[in-house]
Amino acid sequence: MDRENDTLRCLFLNGPTLDGDVPSKQQRDELIARGAAYRCDGWTQLTELGLQISLGVGFGIDKEKRDRERAVTDEKRLIATQALGMALSLIYMPAGRMHLIDETLLGNATQVAEAAITHARR
Repeated sequence: MDRENDTLRCLFLNGPTLDGDVPSKQQRDELIARGAAYRCDGWTQLTELGLQISLGVGFGIDKEKRDRERAVTDEKRLIATQALGMALSLIYMPAGRMHLIDETLLGNATQVAEAAITHARR
């Protein structure tokens, strides 16, 4: 993929992009000259023509795939966070209520907390 497509793809996937974050300022300027992008206050974004070109070369498929992967990652982090919260609430239960928890459950809670932390880091 040439640099122009890198810049077009970046603008399509990321939306308005700061000047310092575009892959190629030269190619950004060429996209602007062709009417496929415009620039305002240090930000560059696609025009309707740029959006149509991006969809025509298949960047829509890339974006859908990326968004699905992000949704799965976000769901995993949410589950891990919830598991961690439940495990920590068992581990740090007030002493007066500890008689309600047996040692096996407390050990399981610690394992769940460790697994949740490891999982959330992925």
